[in-house]
Amino acid sequence: MEHERINKLANLVCERLTEKRIAFLWSGAPLFCEPLSGFTWIHYCFHCQAKTASLSRVYDLRKLDNPISEARTFEMLVIPIGSPGVLMEVMSGLTLSPASALIEGALQEKVPVLFEASFLSKWCEVGTEESKERRKVTQKIVDFLTKRGMEFLGLKTAALGAVGCGEVVLSCGGWLSWSEVAPLVKDAKTVFLTGGTKLTPEAADRLLKLNIRTEEV
Repeated sequence: MEHERINKLANLVCERLTEKRIAFLWSGAPLFCEPLSGFTWIHYCFHCQAKTASLSRVYDLRKLDNPISEARTFEMLVIPIGSPGVLMEVMSGLTLSPASALIEGALQEKVPVLFEASFLSKWCEVGTEESKERRKVTQKIVDFLTKRGMEFLGLKTAALGAVGCGEVVLSCGGWLSWSEVAPLVKDAKTVFLTGGTKLTPEAADRLLKLNIRTEEV
């Protein structure tokens, strides 16, 4: 019995070591993903409620001694709701807040960072001469941080093409979130990802639960 228990423990350790650790950075209370085999979800947030803070793999950013070093164990860092302030801190290199320090640490460790930046699209939709300058500024920010390893959500529109009955092609050359994918795959049985298009962990998880097969081509 003792030998069997040790074997189970060893298998558990091996399983944990091979899981991909995906970190989420929240400005408010975290929204938890469903468990997914092969992945471990880690959540960082501000002002965690007592109940939330007591859960495993949920960390209060205010209590981290060195946020910039946290990313050493990540496979990916996801910011589902990005903010202009944090983006500007990362852009300027003045990582004054724990949130920007966490992101900076990931970029230094060459960990992919997915940053939701739909606010930039809205900022550029002024409809005046000013919007041209705003688009130039936005493009400079995106280009600079993309070179450092950040990829942006909410800036690109997925191109949709129906291949056949129940088959859909998604092509945007970047990452697609679940909110972007959901309206495009309502009747799909298979989704083909082309041109370097990738799905966020949540989007991939949702498609899996809907029994929609994904294939990169």
